[in-house]
Amino acid sequence: MRVVDLFAGAGGSSLGCVHAGARVVTAVNHWRVAVATHTAAHPDVDHRCEDAAILDPTTLPPHDLLWASPSCTGHTRARGADRPHHDAARATAWCVVRVAEAQRPPVIVVENVTDFLRWVLYPAWRQALSLLGYRLSEQVIDAADCGVPQERKRLIVVGVRAKRPLFLTQPQQRHRHAGLAIDMS
Repeated sequence: MRVVDLFAGAGGSSLGCVHAGARVVTAVNHWRVAVATHTAAHPDVDHRCEDAAILDPTTLPPHDLLWASPSCTGHTRARGADRPHHDAARATAWCVVRVAEAQRPPVIVVENVTDFLRWVLYPAWRQALSLLGYRLSEQVIDAADCGVPQERKRLIVVGVRAKRPLFLTQPQQRHRHAGLAIDMS
């Protein structure tokens, strides 16, 4: 399975895709330092240091899975009181729709904070993907349930070009204490 990792950051999602048996063909991120880190960890991947908002999605290679982690800073309550204004961080979610329209990969996975569901434009974003033929499922997964020593809930939106949505099997690993991963001595 060929993957394009949009908003790839330093490469954590790409690593997860590789561990699942997929091949990341392209990673896109706007921050040079993140792209350099990703390149060091994934040297065989085509790296693009560019803004996904102005990326020409037709230049991406054919792929079976689009993995996208749009900016969460505009959606999370952790940033404080929500102020009515245009937020460029929220707009990054529309990059997923642009790539999906141009490339039509069979599967799309979008990872974000759970507050993404409260975004006033979330219904329109969801509808845009539906109009492109994707059946969507929304699931909240806690990293602690995956064996990571951190409670970190994330929304996973899975879009498939099929008759019915795809629901992921929820992991249920034993929660681990952070002390197992950090040597405080």
